[in-house]
Amino acid sequence: MRKHVTLTIAVTVALLTGGATHACLWDSDTLATEAKGLPGVVDIIVGRFERNPPLYYEMRLERATKDIDTNPADLNAYDDAATSCDHLNRDDDAIDWMARKKAQLDDLTLPLKPDDRNDHTYRYYANLGTFFAHRWVKGGAHRDNLDDLREAQRLIAAAIEINPDAHFGREKFQLMAIEWLIDPAVGPEEIREDEPALANPPIVQMIPVTSDIDSTEAIKGMTGLIALGAAWQSVDIFESLGSHLRHAGHASLSYVAQLRAEELKAAGRASLHPGRKQYGGVYGAWIIDEYMEQIESYYPLARAAADQWLDRRTAYVLERLKAGRHPDTDPTFWDAWDDEPKLPEMPGLRSKLVASVRHDPTTLTGSLMIAGLVALLGGLYLRRRRRQRSASVAA
Repeated sequence: MRKHVTLTIAVTVALLTGGATHACLWDSDTLATEAKGLPGVVDIIVGRFERNPPLYYEMRLERATKDIDTNPADLNAYDDAATSCDHLNRDDDAIDWMARKKAQLDDLTLPLKPDDRNDHTYRYYANLGTFFAHRWVKGGAHRDNLDDLREAQRLIAAAIEINPDAHFGREKFQLMAIEWLIDPAVGPEEIREDEPALANPPIVQMIPVTSDIDSTEAIKGMTGLIALGAAWQSVDIFESLGSHLRHAGHASLSYVAQLRAEELKAAGRASLHPGRKQYGGVYGAWIIDEYMEQIESYYPLARAAADQWLDRRTAYVLERLKAGRHPDTDPTFWDAWDDEPKLPEMPGLRSKLVASVRHDPTTLTGSLMIAGLVALLGGLYLRRRRRQRSASVAA
């Protein structure tokens, strides 16, 4: 349901609330992304980020397997082999590759520096936990058997214990998502599958907006889960992302995320919450009707541009893969890529407030509070000057 508010009310709400305060994989692509930073928030929401065809992972798996056969101590190759299997929906094989990596890590005679051993131990836990979570979801997300999710919870928690700041901080939110799947929160009233649809269903979100979760950090974490994990098809992540964007003062971006969630539901995707699969959106946009209409017009254009970009990229990649070239072994692989088309410009000033998750976004709330403070101090100063002039005239 849309909330029709005037700009004045929206500003007031922002000022009043301002003070209140799917998965991670490690392989060669992750390291490259860590080095250059994530794409912008809008790009991620509409799907303009790197994804590769199955042949890409088949060739990587073949290369990594040969590397391990030649050098069983090549720990990076185990990560590449395992994540390739994950992308190819070979979950058991992915888990098996991690067991083989663990055997190498347990070999204390392996000549590893302490920091390197620590880093690969972290990657082992992060990857393996992700594979268990993926296997549960791909296996049908059956709630009568949560063993894989509980193992994923244990492993991701162990990874965070070793390296809490990796992956743009997204693993903390991955763990929240897993814990929510194990024990889903509900709204003020328990939701049942047999209930009639509610006009205003309780807010049930995977990563809720609460006083102990920083929305700026949550935005960075969830966009990381989308761009580097498997959350591109997750209704729950996009709904949570929309709520945190709105809470951070980015109403237009929040509505873009909501439109992505609605697109997923229209395509047959549903929340993984066991009691709200039949419900619609769980939050409204806090922007005026005219602005909502601009975003609604922008969204399909941006999605079409993102899909066109991905189609061009996939064709480029496949042409070279079929010629026996792969970016893992060919440093010239991307030389002819022109990275077009760009997204159309998003309407409205507020769309520029979160240009990229590489930097902490400046929120609308903060900007308004600063502007209000400046106006207040300026008013007090002018009032004092008027009093001084009045006193001088009277003298």
